[in-house]
Amino acid sequence: MLDLDTNFLVVNSIYFMHCIIWVIGDYYCFLFVRQLLGKREAIATVAYSITSEFVNDYVLRTSANSVEGNLMFVTFYYFLNIRPKIFDKNLCFLTLAITLSFTIRSSSIVGFIPLALIAIL
Repeated sequence: MLDLDTNFLVVNSIYFMHCIIWVIGDYYCFLFVRQLLGKREAIATVAYSITSEFVNDYVLRTSANSVEGNLMFVTFYYFLNIRPKIFDKNLCFLTLAITLSFTIRSSSIVGFIPLALIAIL
């Protein structure tokens, strides 16, 4: 009926999902840098990320690493906004981003457990 199982869609669905996660990562990179340094620096960071030869040549070819890296921008943004209470919504989003990153690469969670505990306590 919809022909969603064509060779083209099956082969390129991974790249399509990767591009969606890359856009989400760039958006959270912008929010993260804007909160730390300001709007001008955030625009420069995203412009560099989009036009960087390193990003276009190497990061895109290693899909697991780049998805994990983009989810880390989401994690860093929510880490900056954690409030010292147990059921903070930012802590929930931070946990979700760490969990998704952990399902992609199991070593990515190691550094964030102590950071989250320090932020809560």
